[in-house]
Amino acid sequence: MEGTCSSNSHSSKVRILQTLGFAVMPVFSLLAVNADRVRLSWIIRPSLIFTALAILMLVGIKKLSKGWKTTAVTSSLLLFVILQFGRIPSWVTSTLTTFFGPSYIGIQEENHRIILTITFLVPICLIFGIIFMIHKRPGWLQAVDVLINIYVLSSIVTSLILIGQHAVTAKQFDAERSPISANTIESTGELSELPDVYYLILDAYGRADVLQDIYGYDNSEFLDFLDAQGCYVGTQSIANYTKTILSLITSLNLDYVQHVIPESEPRRVPADVLSTYLNQNVVMQTFKDLGYEIVAFESGFSLTDITSADYHLDSIIHGLNPFESILLSQSIVVYPAEISILFNRMAYGVSYRGHIARQEYILDTFPSLDVIPGPKFVFAHVILPHPPFVFQADGTVDLPDMPFSYFDADDYRGTLEEYQSGYVEQLQYLNSRLEEIIAAILAKPGTPPVIILQADHGPRSTFTWKDPSSQGIYETFSIFNAYCLPGKDYDSLYPGISPVNSFRVLFNLYFGMNYPLMPDESYYAYYWNSLDQLKPVENQ
Repeated sequence: MEGTCSSNSHSSKVRILQTLGFAVMPVFSLLAVNADRVRLSWIIRPSLIFTALAILMLVGIKKLSKGWKTTAVTSSLLLFVILQFGRIPSWVTSTLTTFFGPSYIGIQEENHRIILTITFLVPICLIFGIIFMIHKRPGWLQAVDVLINIYVLSSIVTSLILIGQHAVTAKQFDAERSPISANTIESTGELSELPDVYYLILDAYGRADVLQDIYGYDNSEFLDFLDAQGCYVGTQSIANYTKTILSLITSLNLDYVQHVIPESEPRRVPADVLSTYLNQNVVMQTFKDLGYEIVAFESGFSLTDITSADYHLDSIIHGLNPFESILLSQSIVVYPAEISILFNRMAYGVSYRGHIARQEYILDTFPSLDVIPGPKFVFAHVILPHPPFVFQADGTVDLPDMPFSYFDADDYRGTLEEYQSGYVEQLQYLNSRLEEIIAAILAKPGTPPVIILQADHGPRSTFTWKDPSSQGIYETFSIFNAYCLPGKDYDSLYPGISPVNSFRVLFNLYFGMNYPLMPDESYYAYYWNSLDQLKPVENQ
């Protein structure tokens, strides 16, 4: 009798661990393929929630089942439905767009929802049919139990191997990487008081001619405001790259990314390596050497987050972090979100609210940093007017009827008209906020501050990642680029200045340095982190 009790106790523990492993498997699987860009703190909350869900499911089903094996198998199947069924819509979407083109979803939305409904009901019926059979036939229970164990063990082992490989590779990179140092500071100039320097990245803000030609929008009102404030706008400015991280590494290291990152690094550069060269950049180190405090805002996009700043500011957001947003998109929630507009807003509102709160926090706080003593260099990356399009021109919020994402170009889930109209509305809202910010900063007493407003790349309503057209290249490589340098002449600036030269000009003007200007060039590669595939781009 004691042996039987001991055996049952051991079996129950094994079954509980099996189910808990199944519950956290999506977390570790996603971490394994994104280990170089995910903060470990991001996995804590979903792991706890999924574990709690599994425990509740085990307790509830055990009251209705005959034994622990049946309970564990049933719980695992239901967890699969709840946590991983969301992968099917993305597979359906990619398959349909492969056969019918990228416009299929936007043109035939109702057909898309009908197909999603069918692909939801068929697997659901299959899963519940299996659950019915394992409760009726022991042979089915044994077979499904074996398959689940193999699936769980193979997935977890594979994930741990990938995470381990990443850890070893990252350690090797750290050992081989030489620290980045600032270029020699030849002189700090003779300023009695150093100016605060504000560097605001406006994601996907297009140049005036692009806005007029492609979007039919006249941006002259905002440009006239800048002119009245004594600011200079590069009317022919170009992006150096199509990806934010590459653009920032270039502008903040005063050189092109393929030159900044040495040949000893792999040419398909891991995200953590790119993040290191962003965080240990020349511009910030130079300002530190000059006695500046470094202030950076968290953007919500981990790859461009400068955590090495003296002050790292983030809003207190109770929404989802990017890792949790992906887990949500892989869950069963994505089905009613895709099929029902109302449920879409309920399911994804938390992600949209987090994004909105973070952008508004940056815009509200950016001009209000007087509590930080001493001269300061302030960096912020605002994901506006880039998708998702959530702000109307008057600042009211209108959530899109689609899952939350930062996708644009031919990955954008809506139509061309939706992209362009949403972009213009969000741009108008951003312009109104920028006018408030610039006026507030320039009105501060003391040494006049420096403000650089710059896009990392242009908008992408017509851009395709593979084989971009000439119009797509013109749209995405033509950027807004403005400089407010009170008390300085603008002879060193010129219409086609690009981000690689921004701080070369600033250091020369304000601190007596002698940086020669680099050629203003643009580069493109289909794989955003493949430095060996970068090719020059002409005719922006």
